[in-house]
Amino acid sequence: MEPEKRSAYESFLAFLAGLKDKPVQFIAFLIFLLAAIYILLPVIRKAIRLIGG
Repeated sequence: MEPEKRSAYESFLAFLAGLKDKPVQFIAFLIFLLAAIYILLPVIRKAIRLIGG
């Protein structure tokens, strides 16, 4: 399991390093992250309310 995790982590770092050479893909990646966070915020708030009682 560890070698797979490490290779996945390394491939992710390589992916991020590759984005530095491609600013358009980097911007698209940031927009995707922001959209995902924006979509998940209400779900996270509901989960916090359920856990908090």
